[in-house]
Amino acid sequence: MRGFNLDLDLDLGFDDLFGRPTRKRAKSKSRKRTTTSNTTRTMFYEPPRHKEIAKIVTFESVEGAKKAAKKLFLLFKKAKNSDRKLIILRAVQLAANRARAGAKNPKFSLETRRKWLTISKIYEKVSEKMEKLYR
Repeated sequence: MRGFNLDLDLDLGFDDLFGRPTRKRAKSKSRKRTTTSNTTRTMFYEPPRHKEIAKIVTFESVEGAKKAAKKLFLLFKKAKNSDRKLIILRAVQLAANRARAGAKNPKFSLETRRKWLTISKIYEKVSEKMEKLYR
């Protein structure tokens, strides 16, 4: 056991002990990721994908929802291809889902929740009619 001198630098990394160079990782240029705690998530997507449909859909009043449902149904009938019909159908179904979610919100008064529920029923009826015509 003579002749062995084990003077090791403790500052060296694992790779340095075996003669391999240590590599620094390159900085990635990826987008900054947002965490859900920083952003507020809602079911309303901004900006709307189909602006002309988004302008028609309304949740302001029951009468406004009826007018919007009629306009969307006319757009659906006038649509020349099935892709456009499907876009309108999905928009009406999404409007019904949003109105149903609003009806479940406990922060709203009972009267407001009833209004949201009737609006959801209006959009659901129209979407059922559209589904029958689409298939």
